[in-house]
Parts: sequence; C-alpha cells; structure tokens
Amino acid sequence: KVIHYVSASMRISLFGNLRISVAGRPLTAVNTNRLHSLIAYLILHCDIPEPRERLAFLLWPASRESQARTNLRQLLHNLKRALPKDCNLLVTDHFAVQWRQDASCTIDILEFQAAIAEAAAARAEQNSAREIHFLTTAAQLYEDDLLPALYDDWLTPFREEYRRRMSEVLLRLAIIF
Repeated sequence: KVIHYVSASMRISLFGNLRISVAGRPLTAVNTNRLHSLIAYLILHCDIPEPRERLAFLLWPASRESQARTNLRQLLHNLKRALPKDCNLLVTDHFAVQWRQDASCTIDILEFQAAIAEAAAARAEQNSAREIHFLTTAAQLYEDDLLPALYDDWLTPFREEYRRRMSEVLLRLAIIF
C-alpha cells in the first residue's frame, strides 16, 4: 500500500477581514496589519515579482530607505515562519518578492474573478442557467469589502474596482430574474 503525502491545502480570504486556513484550520500567526498588508499586496499583484524597494517604501513611506528595507526583511521572515513549512508560495530573493499562484492555495478574489469570467462566457453562449450559477457564486464570494480593516492608500483602487464588479454582478442577476 502506497501512501502519498499531499501538502495541506491553503485558503486565503481577502473579502472582509483577512482569513487564512490550512487544511481547514485557521492560521493565526499572520496577525498584524503589516503582515496583512504585505500578503494582500503580494496576492493582488501576484502576476509579477515585486521589487523589495517598492514594498519597503509602500509599507513604511515615512522611514529611511535602510530602515524600511530592514523592516521588510523582518516582516518577510515573520511571514515565512507563520506559513506552513512545506508552503512554497512565497518566493523571495535579494531583489524581489512574489506570491506564486498554485492549485494548493485557493484565494477568494481569484475565484471571484474566475466566476465573473465564466458568467460572461455563459452569457455569450446564451446559457442563462450557467450564467446565473456563476454570478451567484461571485456574489457569495464577495462577503464584504476588500480588507475593510486596513487603511492603506494603495488598497483604495482595488476596493473600488471590486465594489464596481460586485455591483455589475448584482445588476446582471436582477436583470436575468
């Protein structure tokens, strides 16, 4: 009998307050606003590696560059320690940091975007049952604004974009019904 070890699946929710769970259990070590800001920024920009300088300035705009870089190094260290040992989603080097998309980690905002894309495809195919299914899925995923407890300026355009998209979802559902 062969037993295959599969790394525990991770779920991250950015709608409402940040929640991270691994194999259904809450990951409580990611527990500061700075850690929340860092992981949210990396997830919302996961398509490209983020230069360390940009992250340091973004999270500590009033600090000297050397202090901001030191703070970022410590924050990344704390984030790596908080994540499961077998988690390879946080990719860092001396120049950049990136949150890698992987099937082992589901993220509500990515599921939201995928549901909206599937609804649009169903609408193009004139498959209203399928469109309703995916619009409803998107509406259920949007539990609250994007990270309302964080007051970072960089989050504002993301919040507004997700609100706009959610309004479109609800409007389309109202039109279909």
